[in-house]
Amino acid sequence: MNGGYLTFASDGVGDMAQDVERPSKIRPFFLRAAILSTLVFGGLGWVGIVLLQERDFPSVLMGSPPGGSQIVPILPGLLYGGVFGVLAWLLVRQPFMMGVTRRYVALTAAVRGWPAIIAVSVFAGAGEEVLFRGALQYWDGLIGTAFLFVLVHGYFSLKEWRLSLYGLFLFLGMIPLGLAASHWGLIGPILAHAVIDVVLFSAFSAMRQTDTGRQLTVI
Repeated sequence: MNGGYLTFASDGVGDMAQDVERPSKIRPFFLRAAILSTLVFGGLGWVGIVLLQERDFPSVLMGSPPGGSQIVPILPGLLYGGVFGVLAWLLVRQPFMMGVTRRYVALTAAVRGWPAIIAVSVFAGAGEEVLFRGALQYWDGLIGTAFLFVLVHGYFSLKEWRLSLYGLFLFLGMIPLGLAASHWGLIGPILAHAVIDVVLFSAFSAMRQTDTGRQLTVI
């Protein structure tokens, strides 16, 4: 990450050919880790909402959508997640971003096949949105929470401007989720978050298959 080029060794990404040939399934350890992280993030969010902020958790989760119908936040959440996920992929697949992108393609190698992609995306969307948009936004505000979300995920870097560019894009994309959470509850943001992850995980999986059999170069 200092301007030179690094290549993944054969015991890392070089084994992708074997990964692609294996049947699609959820690795038990990875699924347990995803569930555990969701329980931790969601649990911390619940503690913040219920015990520290003394708010009603179902009210925070369901919100007050127009007409009282949860269809109102569900449909925009799914649509926004799909559109933003595609835009994110269009950004990271640009030639100048390939070094950063291929690093994340390698890091997400354990998530392959639709069952794993959907499960991990839903768990991540639920746990992180309860913590960030549900609890932390109450204290840090809309902008502060969006910034903290991107910062915690490691997308702001003083050394790698391309990674920070994606972080800025993600920061701007999190603001509508915060607005939706504050007005319509967490259902829409959870679905949007999950769909974004599904789009990116599936795109990374497709890219991994394209790069099978050769080393991936990262900056």
